[in-house]
Amino acid sequence: MYSNKENVNILTSLLIAHGVRHAVLCPGSRNVPIVHNLNECEEITCYPVTDERSAGFQAIGLSMADGCQPVVVCVTSGSALLNLYPAVAEAYYQQVPLIVISADRPAQWIGQMDGQTLPQPHALGEMVRKAVSLPEVCEGEQHDEMHWYCNRLVNEALQASMGSAKGPVHINVPLSEPLYNFDVETLPQERTIKVHHVKDMVEELSNISEDIEDIIEDAQRPMFVFGQLTNDDDFVDQVYWVGGEFPTLWESLAMPPYLYQIDGDGLDDWKDRVQVMGAFDFLLDKIKDDERFRPDLVIYVGGHIVSKKLKAYLRSLEGVQQMRISPDCRFEDTFMHLTHVIDLPNSMANAFFEVYERRKEWEDYHDLWMDALEKSLQKALSFTPRYSSLAVVKEFWDRMQEKEPLEYLKFDKCEHLFEDEHSYLYSADSFDANLLSSIFSGNSSAIRLMNVYADRHVYCNRGVNGIEGTLSAAVGFSLCEESDKNVYCVLGDLSFFYDQNALWNQNLNGKLRIIVLNNGGGAIFGKFDGLRQSAARENVVMAQHHTSAEGICKQNDVVYLSAHNMEEMKEGIKQLMDMESKRPVLLEVFTDLETDNKEYETLMDINK
Repeated sequence: MYSNKENVNILTSLLIAHGVRHAVLCPGSRNVPIVHNLNECEEITCYPVTDERSAGFQAIGLSMADGCQPVVVCVTSGSALLNLYPAVAEAYYQQVPLIVISADRPAQWIGQMDGQTLPQPHALGEMVRKAVSLPEVCEGEQHDEMHWYCNRLVNEALQASMGSAKGPVHINVPLSEPLYNFDVETLPQERTIKVHHVKDMVEELSNISEDIEDIIEDAQRPMFVFGQLTNDDDFVDQVYWVGGEFPTLWESLAMPPYLYQIDGDGLDDWKDRVQVMGAFDFLLDKIKDDERFRPDLVIYVGGHIVSKKLKAYLRSLEGVQQMRISPDCRFEDTFMHLTHVIDLPNSMANAFFEVYERRKEWEDYHDLWMDALEKSLQKALSFTPRYSSLAVVKEFWDRMQEKEPLEYLKFDKCEHLFEDEHSYLYSADSFDANLLSSIFSGNSSAIRLMNVYADRHVYCNRGVNGIEGTLSAAVGFSLCEESDKNVYCVLGDLSFFYDQNALWNQNLNGKLRIIVLNNGGGAIFGKFDGLRQSAARENVVMAQHHTSAEGICKQNDVVYLSAHNMEEMKEGIKQLMDMESKRPVLLEVFTDLETDNKEYETLMDINK
């Protein structure tokens, strides 16, 4: 029988799954649930040692004797942990995978003059590769999320000990009383996250990992998901190839701006295909319970994803293998079902699949998704919004496509790589920066509206997803002297007013063109029906206001345009794009907040 402490059982199960076979155990009361569990495991041999300082070094010796395999040393709370420091330092410099497990008092009792308490989570400082403190997993509304969190932290720590550079890690386990209930019959079957270090062996990917090979061989319905990518031409080739072989969900605003054409018939449908890939927001509600669409393997490449619907859909896929391509091998478990982290450049994400012949079931699954996405896209494009922020963004993109048609932009051909006459080496620096204007989007509502109609790369501060600095980043971009094309910035009113000091800048020039979507507050917060019960909704949360950008423009010598209806808005966007000016131009479009939200929701529900 095992302890009834769920975090301890998760830890125990994953220690076994990650190959731990030896544990040095020190006496105490707070660590009894951990010690008891380890002693119950047939897979783990336990060695009782009273002196913690000696115990740490004995664990190092066991690891060395076992081919530098991970070994646990477990101590109780308080100064017992500090006694391990000399051994931990030795393990760090010797690159020994020492797994330090410390029991701890609950956080609320730290610093309260209670016995054997001190701040433990980072007590071993820089001498460990990874330090985590597990949550106490209790029944209630947050149980599943806390279980996932605990599982992820343990996986992270154990993988860090056995990474490309081995070393000690620290797993701190807060435990509340009662401590001595041992009534759980079996350990849970825990998700194990494996890391595959293949960055330096790219040419031999097909032989790297039997695990990966087996997963791909068994996959009937593999799917790729692309987040934000850098503007690197390598990704065009990759996404083109992936999108032709597998269902690919890729937000259209995330595409690289440098589209180019290979002589021949290969890329004729590239632009249309990219737009189709980004149409999933209109489809997911309809197919979420349709097993035909359910993938059995998800490969996630790139950075942040804007769509909350996509995140929710992928998080609902319990039991589905999920791989994360991570150039720096970080545990980014965005969809809560991560099973494999692959240390590989984003531009090589498709390498595991190129060695496999095209399979009928893969073709059928690809066609199923692409047909559904195509129909959803056509419905979305045929929707004509009323005067609103959505209508503004649609008009902006319509005008942009007229003014700068997105034709295939050619790089200079250098030399043939292979005997195939259509295989060329392309020089990235041969791209002419003057071919396209650059586009920035604010976060929150603005980025979601832009994502509906974008057909090329959109810059956005998505690292933290806050509203800060969008205008300043666009200003900085516009200062680049290599291009004479405009830099457009489309953002909401709160984002603009928050960052208005960006226009207090003696370096401004006429390339900067700004659209402010002014609906008098934070529209995204108006979507939450529960907030209507709060008296703080309008003035505090939504920050409703009656402020205009006109005065800001006047004091900073920025050309000011405004619009209050559909006709004025269309004319304003035309002026914004066509006007010759040595100073920035700003168009402020006044809309109604409630109408903005309603039009967007109507569009999102188009396939229900």
